[in-house]
Amino acid sequence: MLLRILASARPTRRVFALAVLTFSMTVSTTTAQETEEVRAVLITGTSSGIGLRMTEVLSEDGFFVYAGARKAEDLERLNAMENVKSVRLDVTIQSEIDAAVALVRAEGRGMYGLINNAGVAVLGPLIELSEEDMDFQLDVNLFGPYRVTKAFADLLIESEGRIMTVSSIAGILSGPFIGAYSMSKHGVEAYTDALAAELDRFNVEVAAVEPGNYKSRITASMVKRMEASGYSADGSRYGSMLDLISGPLDRSQYE
Repeated sequence: MLLRILASARPTRRVFALAVLTFSMTVSTTTAQETEEVRAVLITGTSSGIGLRMTEVLSEDGFFVYAGARKAEDLERLNAMENVKSVRLDVTIQSEIDAAVALVRAEGRGMYGLINNAGVAVLGPLIELSEEDMDFQLDVNLFGPYRVTKAFADLLIESEGRIMTVSSIAGILSGPFIGAYSMSKHGVEAYTDALAAELDRFNVEVAAVEPGNYKSRITASMVKRMEASGYSADGSRYGSMLDLISGPLDRSQYE
């Protein structure tokens, strides 16, 4: 059973207990605190949103979390949390991924779980989207999990561990102007299916989750990249993509 969603009086917290449940993948509800050893988990993209919340939930439940982020202020904030060690980790930079593997090995906790969460969004019509923007979208959302999982594979096989990749409902259902994002997440779905079959012989269990909207900085980051690149609607058949964005850029309308 890949995912078990338990009823709780605190549904917001329990959405992110999916990470714990995915790692368990059994009938047991035992947490890391109830075992003799502290289980180590690495999560990418923990500066905000779902990644930050999973870091909070897992560390509170007794897991030791290696929290991947890119900015110095985020790394400092994460490092101040109990049972958390921040790791500079850009999933598009192989040298940083290799350094993270070396760190985990040197610390001797092993690696029980990997959560591929880091992600970005690119907005635009497919017939006008630049190849550079498409490359960026796929580089982070699809090749990122591929790179990180490949790098940590030996540690996860050694522990007979767990891998979870955060996909999206957009990986199943697509629509206008989110084609690039949906392509990246649909690729994650195919990647997860194949990886699960390949790692079954090593008793490593693999799953993906498809969350809907959640409070995060993904939209704000997208707009910031568009503005920094000098984005303009001039010459577009569709007008300004920025006009399609409604609500707060931090998505605070969602829980």
